Amino acid sequence: MEDTPLCPEWWPRALWNLHFAKIPFKRPGVGPINLPPYMDALLASLLAHTASYLMTDEKLAKQVRSAALKNVVEMVNKMEG
Repeated sequence: MEDTPLCPEWWPRALWNLHFAKIPFKRPGVGPINLPPYMDALLASLLAHTASYLMTDEKLAKQVRSAALKNVVEMVNKMEG
């Protein structure tokens, strides 16, 4: 963890911590956590949903949130089975 760069101010700390989590059984020098593709899609959708509240076009923001929530449900269903 000594060589992990500091989290940039513009990046959500929660996602940064997931990406650079310390794993006891992980070999030293190996890159960041490689999550399954559906987990990457899930985290990206959560980030898009949250970031949509910063949009000035409320109609478009609602469309982004709707699409993000649809994708979250889809990815969670992939996790279940």
